[in-house]
Formats: sequence, C-alpha cells, structure tokens
Amino acid sequence: MIRIGFLVSLLSVLILGFSCKKKEDYPGTTVITSFTHGGIFRSFEVYTPESYDGSQAYPLLLVLHGRYGTGKASKEQYGMNAVAEELGFIVVYPDGYEKSWNDGRGEGPAFENNIDDVGFIEKILDHMEFNYNINDKKVYTTGMSNGGFMSMRLGCELAHRFTAVGSVAATMAIDPGSWCSPSREMPVLLIAGVADPIVPYNGGEISSGSFCVGFEDAFEFWKENANCVGSESSELWTDQFPNDGTQIRMRAFTNCDNNVEVQLYEVLGGGHTWPGGTSSFSENLVGKLSLEMNASQTMAAFFLQFSLD
Repeated sequence: MIRIGFLVSLLSVLILGFSCKKKEDYPGTTVITSFTHGGIFRSFEVYTPESYDGSQAYPLLLVLHGRYGTGKASKEQYGMNAVAEELGFIVVYPDGYEKSWNDGRGEGPAFENNIDDVGFIEKILDHMEFNYNINDKKVYTTGMSNGGFMSMRLGCELAHRFTAVGSVAATMAIDPGSWCSPSREMPVLLIAGVADPIVPYNGGEISSGSFCVGFEDAFEFWKENANCVGSESSELWTDQFPNDGTQIRMRAFTNCDNNVEVQLYEVLGGGHTWPGGTSSFSENLVGKLSLEMNASQTMAAFFLQFSLD
C-alpha cells in the first residue's frame, strides 16, 4: 500500500508539473505549433524573446514568407528575432499551403485549392492570445512578396484584429477599391525595390502571371483610406554603402485620421529582396539586395508606435 501510494503521489506531481508548464515558460526559444484548419494540417513557429516571462502583455508580429518559402526560411533570412529581442515582442512565422498564400491575386496552389488563409491566420491569433500573454491592441503582420500581398489582404479583411500592416516587394491585387474595405484607418508601411524584376514597381503583370497595382497606387489607396491630407514628406537617405548599388527614399503621409501614418520606402536600384536581410536567390534572378536599411528594424519600429486604442 505504501508503494502504491508513493507511485500515485509521484504521478500526481508529474501530471501537475506538466499541465502547468506552458510555452510561455520558455523565453528566447522557438516553438513549432500545428493544428488542422479546413481539414488541412497547418503549422507555424513562435519565437518569444528572452525578456518575456508571461507577467505582462507583449505585442505580436506575424511574418509571412514569400512564394516557395517557409516560416523557418523567413526567420533565418529577415533577422526579425534579433529585433524582437531588442524591442520586446513575440514573432510568429506561419507556413503557407504548399509554400504559397491565397493573397487575392488568383494565383498559386493556395488559391487553386481554395485555401482559407484568412481563417488560418485568425486561428493563429486565437491560439496565441489563449496560450500567451498577448497585447491584443498591438498585433501586426508583414511579409515579403506572396507573404506581403497576404499581409495587405489581412489589412483589408482583419482590420479589427491587426493594428498595422506592412509589406516588402508586394502591393495589392488589382482594383483594390472593389474588394478592400478596411473597417478603420490602417497604418501601412510599404518597402519597394524600384528595380524589382519580379513585382514591378509600377504594377502590371508579375513574373508568375498574376497582376498587381503599382506601389504608387497602393500608397495612394492607403492614404485615402486613412483620410490623409496635405502634402507628403520625402527624404533621400545618405548613401552609406555605395557598393551595394542602392539608396533609400522615404515618403510618408502623417497628417491622417486617428494619428495613422502611411509610409513608402523606395529602394532605388533595389530588387526583389528584403533590405538588410539575406536572399537564397542570385542577384541575376531577383536583383540587388540593399544594405542601406534594416527592413525588420524599420518595420517593427513603425508598427510598435500604433495601438488599436
């Protein structure tokens, strides 16, 4: 009886210990999580900075990879984890369906299989808010290329969940006025490679065969959504790395409703790349990678100044 009682007590301690141990107890690590959505197995990685201990609500940033990419690849190439450590927010890196997102352009495996990516992203937000101490007034999303187009779609359809959105090397599907109706003014940051050989700066046909609006048109769309008035500000950054063949021009509308801002960073000479990050493709294929800015740092700093309040 003593032996049985001891085993029961030990088992109770072990069960209690494991049941109380949550992912939020492991700061500074990446946790891979998965669930089924729409009958399809989906997964994502969660990074919690060292400073997170669950005692206070942290901002949340979703980073969406480009076509043919993965959440793991975007984590490695964009350098967002280091920024999360510095500025204090949690990062999620979801995996698209067959390395693609149903971003509204009508192209790719996710579109062809009618994948509910908006619902998938909402389910991720629900999971994060249930399992982590998330500040639901500070939830953001960005991405590159296919992931950037998807972030723009989320800004249109989930403005009640996302505080601000951004994109790199991506704009929006054509005729956004007919399908994008955000429920409020949305802070938006766009980063464009002016010499992008895949997603043209002026819009039109993308190399994949789909179509998009140009960056000027997307900039104007979000400006009008935020009811910005007055002239835009413009600043040409000092060329810090002349050998990379790029330079940054920052344009912004700051006199907008509800203190919203809309920004466009033009990477002059830049290609289909994440500035300050790395690329797995050759320059001959995607164009020049700029060292003139850290897109992750710029994006996160822009986001964190805004709250749904």
